[in-house]
Amino acid sequence: MGCSLPCHSRGTYNRVAYRKSVHNMDSATSSNKFYSRCGRVSTPFAGMLSCLTMKSYIFDIGGVLLNFDIGFISERVAGGSAEKLEQVRGIRTGKLHMGVETGAMSDEEFLRLVINPIEPHWTRQDLVNVWMETFTVNNEGVELLRDLRAMGMPTYILSNLAGHNLEAIRSKFPWLPGMVDRAFYSFELGLMKPDPRVYRRVCEETGAEPSECVFLDDTEECVEGACAVGMEGILFTSDRIHEIRERLGLPDIAAGQG
Repeated sequence: MGCSLPCHSRGTYNRVAYRKSVHNMDSATSSNKFYSRCGRVSTPFAGMLSCLTMKSYIFDIGGVLLNFDIGFISERVAGGSAEKLEQVRGIRTGKLHMGVETGAMSDEEFLRLVINPIEPHWTRQDLVNVWMETFTVNNEGVELLRDLRAMGMPTYILSNLAGHNLEAIRSKFPWLPGMVDRAFYSFELGLMKPDPRVYRRVCEETGAEPSECVFLDDTEECVEGACAVGMEGILFTSDRIHEIRERLGLPDIAAGQG
């Protein structure tokens, strides 16, 4: 027995109406097997139908929707110097790096205090450019997001980023923000994963309960942070994409293309 999906005109569902529809379903439909599930929903693949859990799907960017090589960034900043390379490698684990990703420090301050002592001539635009060079599309992650979106699922981004990272993404992939209902970035929130507060903040601003959210990230500690507040967490790697799609009730890409 299926249920209709109460949706907004822009394609995302009305969460309150959906909860009521689930509550009003008969006992057979509201059993554990069907609880919080939609009925048979058309997939983007011709001739295929799937029963997909009606939840909010929250995606990380780096390692999920986009790939990047931090080693490439480090080598570019170091400019071929082995001594500078060791200095650069220590940046990502330092408090100053956390500062720029939580907005406590501006990009300009980050340059002055962290980058310029290593490479005096670098500008903010140099940071944007080098990130644009290394960012590439993670096809498996983007395809997963696209399929969930096409089914009318609420989709969001939650990513630890600095302002120059976001500028690089918007410049190279202007279509990416439009693939989700809303994007949450650490430097704008003043919080970063895996701080439990950042996951709760997303729930508050989207109107979703943690139990209604599925969070996908390539970092184990960030997935654990989501699980700690009651979300369903999925550790994303491209080599597990078939397992992940099956877990989410999505058809295999290869099957859909056949």
